[in-house]
Amino acid sequence: MDFYIQQAHGMQTIISEFAEKWKSGTVILSPTDMDQKRLVPYAQSLNKKGMKTVIDPQCYSFHASKNKLISQSYWINNYVTSLFDSESIRWQLHELKSKYYDNFDSPFFIVPFPLITDVNEMIYSMLELYFTCIDSMDINNPYISIPLCSDVIIDEKKMHLLLEYLEMFAFKGIYLVPAHPGGNYLVDNPVWLANIMDFCAGVKLSGKKVVVGYSNHQSLILGVAKVDAIASGNFLNSRSFSLEKFSVPLEGDNFRNKSIWFYSPQTLSEYQILYLDMARKIGSLEKLKPAEFFLFEEVTALFSGAQPTSVNFPERFAFVHYLNSLKIQSEQLVLDTFEKTYANIKLLFESAQVIASELHDQGVRAKNRDYLTVYDATMSAIDQFGLNRGLVMKVDWDNL
Repeated sequence: MDFYIQQAHGMQTIISEFAEKWKSGTVILSPTDMDQKRLVPYAQSLNKKGMKTVIDPQCYSFHASKNKLISQSYWINNYVTSLFDSESIRWQLHELKSKYYDNFDSPFFIVPFPLITDVNEMIYSMLELYFTCIDSMDINNPYISIPLCSDVIIDEKKMHLLLEYLEMFAFKGIYLVPAHPGGNYLVDNPVWLANIMDFCAGVKLSGKKVVVGYSNHQSLILGVAKVDAIASGNFLNSRSFSLEKFSVPLEGDNFRNKSIWFYSPQTLSEYQILYLDMARKIGSLEKLKPAEFFLFEEVTALFSGAQPTSVNFPERFAFVHYLNSLKIQSEQLVLDTFEKTYANIKLLFESAQVIASELHDQGVRAKNRDYLTVYDATMSAIDQFGLNRGLVMKVDWDNL
């Protein structure tokens, strides 16, 4: 499973540095966070370093108000469902193609689509209209945006109906953008998790690609569905999807977090640096130290023997460590058979619970970013996926 960077506020320098380091990779660019005059040259600069670029048109809300977003040349004014017609959609797709995609190296074309709050004949008609327009244009590798509200995701019948709709059209893949229930960072609803996994597997089994945007480390469970890539960013509004990002100031928009959070890959949790001090006090800091292949110099300094809060570890280092770690974990998950992949993912999530529980009992806690709060829901979804989809995934694994 590949890892893509989800661009968000203040990430230009970090992404450029990753491009220099990796000499490869893919970034999903955010028009909300960069105006059009800067976006294309920036994408081209990343292409020169070996990183591919995709633009997420972010046409999720009819009421978006962020100036950088609504001033993009492809944005449709009076963006309401009643005005959707083939002429306006072709115009929008042409703008995206001619003024963005034709000017940089992109592995696929994200087709805009508004947030799906119900699955009904209107959604089918809109999908049909978009696919008709795509078929009439020279667009390579179209991936249709599938932004879903949490109420739709927890409704199994609606998710199955949406799968049936998508199976009626010819296209390369989907760019799935799932809204978390209650706007929570980590999801504690096993039905939501199970339905997302099942939906991704259904799309893959139909021969399509799946990229899941606005992801975080809990999204690693999607490896069992052989999802092609997950995408994540720095602030929480690039790790879980919310329409508010496109309308009102949120974290990472007009202000910054006061707390620095350190991601522990082996516990699948993030800890404030103060809690690394707590781990050091009881001699358990090594339990939070990532394996060598996750480490870089600035992270190693936290485990050098000094009190972690005395070490220079600014927010930027925390973001770089999180994204680099998630990239490594994503790329290590999917193996050559379903059985091996399933066992690998279960081991990751079960062992994280054991280590995190030991630390929790010693007073080292991750607050609202603690994997322990979603452990039962996560394992429930993984177990059910094995029961419901395991056999067919086992048979078709090599073809996915």
